Amino acid sequence: WIVPGLFGLLGLLLFVNFFDTLGSWHYELSQLKSDKVNSPIWFYFLLNPRGISFLFAIAAAAIGAVWFSRTQQSVEPQEDFGTEPNIDLAAMLGVFAHLTGLALLTIEFYAQGALRDWGTAKALVITGVWLSYAVGTLIVGLYYRSKTVRILALGLFLLTTGKVFLYDVWHLDKAIRFGAFVLLGVVLMSVSYLYQKYQSRIREWISPVMIFLAVTCGFWNFNSPQVFAQSTTEQAATDGDESESANPTLKTLQRLTHRWPITVPEKSLEQRNSGTTGEFYQLTIPQSVYSAAQPGLADLRIMAVNAKATSITEIPYVLRQRKDRSTINKQQGTILNLSQVGGKTQFLLEVGETKRPVNEIHIETNKSNRNYARPVTVYASNKRDPDEWNLLTTAGYLLDQSRGNRRLTISNVTFPNSRFKYYKIEINNLGQQPLDIKRAFMQDREEIRISHSELPGTIISQTENANERLSEVLIDLQFPGIPSDGIELEIDYDGNYNRTINIAVTNELNTEDEKKTRWRSMTSQHVFSIDRPELQASRTSLRYTEVRGRYLRLRIYNGDDGPLKITACTARMIDKLLILEQVDLQKAEQPVFLYAGARRLTAPQYDLARTMGNLKQTEFPELSVGAEGDNPHFGFVPVLPWSERNKPLLWTATISGVVIFGLLTFLLLKKAAEHQEQEPSA
Repeated sequence: WIVPGLFGLLGLLLFVNFFDTLGSWHYELSQLKSDKVNSPIWFYFLLNPRGISFLFAIAAAAIGAVWFSRTQQSVEPQEDFGTEPNIDLAAMLGVFAHLTGLALLTIEFYAQGALRDWGTAKALVITGVWLSYAVGTLIVGLYYRSKTVRILALGLFLLTTGKVFLYDVWHLDKAIRFGAFVLLGVVLMSVSYLYQKYQSRIREWISPVMIFLAVTCGFWNFNSPQVFAQSTTEQAATDGDESESANPTLKTLQRLTHRWPITVPEKSLEQRNSGTTGEFYQLTIPQSVYSAAQPGLADLRIMAVNAKATSITEIPYVLRQRKDRSTINKQQGTILNLSQVGGKTQFLLEVGETKRPVNEIHIETNKSNRNYARPVTVYASNKRDPDEWNLLTTAGYLLDQSRGNRRLTISNVTFPNSRFKYYKIEINNLGQQPLDIKRAFMQDREEIRISHSELPGTIISQTENANERLSEVLIDLQFPGIPSDGIELEIDYDGNYNRTINIAVTNELNTEDEKKTRWRSMTSQHVFSIDRPELQASRTSLRYTEVRGRYLRLRIYNGDDGPLKITACTARMIDKLLILEQVDLQKAEQPVFLYAGARRLTAPQYDLARTMGNLKQTEFPELSVGAEGDNPHFGFVPVLPWSERNKPLLWTATISGVVIFGLLTFLLLKKAAEHQEQEPSA
């Protein structure tokens, strides 16, 4: 029993691998085709890790079957005392090799069909493989006069017939389905010819199959099954002989839930012919699109579609997702004449000849200096001791606000772009202890701010938590999934303040139990306001990395001070653009719409992204987009085949059939072993 047990365990592992491949190979294929994975070995038929493992199992079973067969022939029969069953291990290993070979060919052809995009044709290929395997098994059984092998062949014929009627007729195109029936008929006729002299023995096997074929063919008219529901009058206008599934653009259109009309300028063609306009348009994605689209906007499509969806043209686009950019170039300087004059800290910063203008100075103080606010004035000159200094700014300040482990420090002073050799800095100490200046240097800060849209937020609630000494404000940005990268607050508070605010976001708010809402914390920043005769400074805008979510939660840490009251909130959103070629819009003879709303649709791959080149022009003529509406062509919900609607029943029947088939095979093998001496040729 050791050898059957080991091969039984191996068979179980191969069985799990077999169904895992059929169930997850499309996901594995997407991983193989990604840029991050380089696995060409999977494209070799049989000579891949999975195929080689099956081949080793088949070889081991075949070698074991031959060895046990020769061993049984060389050993003289012994008297059977009835203590152990007489099991033909050679026959069992042969059956194991037979079933493993069938599983190997099935998953290899299925995987190769997925790799090479055979589509529904791979189901027909598997049917052909099963029939060929059954014919080969039958010929072997006839040649060696083996009842066991012939029974295995007949069982495979029965399994193939069931596959054709339960699966192929529902999933294959009409032409391929017709070929499957013809192939099955030819093979069954050939089998009946080969079995002419075995009629009495196989009548009990063939008769039920022929009756099943006759009854089914009598009710089946070989017409294309109704794939899509005739739910609208637009469907009636399509050609009934055409398979809708053959048009991928129509299938994509039917999966998209929402659309937005695009207004194409009527004079674009005239302008293009006269050479007075560019070659591209830009379309700013409306805010309502984010509520329907995927997070990565992979399901966006631009299509020209007529009312009955009989004419569909997909228009290529390039998605431009821009970001704010900030670059800083430091220019080191030498601090000269650091001194205290008239209650002010003064020093010169010598930078010498500069290659580019500077617009900011960074002043670093000793970390032990805390809780200060000092006005800063900056002068400049090309001479060390000029008759008169050039005033650059009087609005600068150095700021440090510390409360526990929270600390806000501002050490940069900005001024207009300038190119001087010497800069004079005056820090007003306001009658307090002078700051300990450690170093200073000039900076050239270049910031590129992309155009933003404003998202007015609605304040849902504003509550106080006395135990944690904080205020909590909930803000609704109106659109689910809307992206934002900053907010501007309007704060009502009598006096100066400096508070830390933690910002979190979510797309779904649990109104019954707020604790169950899953918040994503983004950033903690300071807001402050200082209004004194010698210094005015404030910050009420907060920036963070772009995130998608409808609701914002602000937690304001008040400490022992009175709570801040947020009276209004406006979020910022970087506009995302779709770039289109004018010629594509000019060719469109039907109304053009922007579509979105398919959760599992992959991003399109257009040549436009590779052919448009590095465009120097950053702005193009803007296309206007209308109000959101439902896609009238969404709703052709596929009528699932019987096998899809009754998956549990189908799998139960399949597994039961496998178990029954296995038990039947075991009983036949046991019977053959018991009568081995009487019927050695069987």
